[in-house]
Amino acid sequence: MPRAPRPARPVAGFFTEPNGDQEIAGLVDRGAIRPVVDREFAFEQLPDALTYLEAGRARGKVVLRVR
Repeated sequence: MPRAPRPARPVAGFFTEPNGDQEIAGLVDRGAIRPVVDREFAFEQLPDALTYLEAGRARGKVVLRVR
């Protein structure tokens, strides 16, 4: 089945300096940026997560829960 076209959304990428994770955390806390999580998998579902990633359909981050 053909996929419907996705609506246009602004997307930005950026690089940070070493230890820039605190700056990114601040941006997230202030709502300046929003991380996009596509799917979450339990650690036991690692093979399924890898298959999903390899299919190339993820539209955001794929999270692997370890606890």
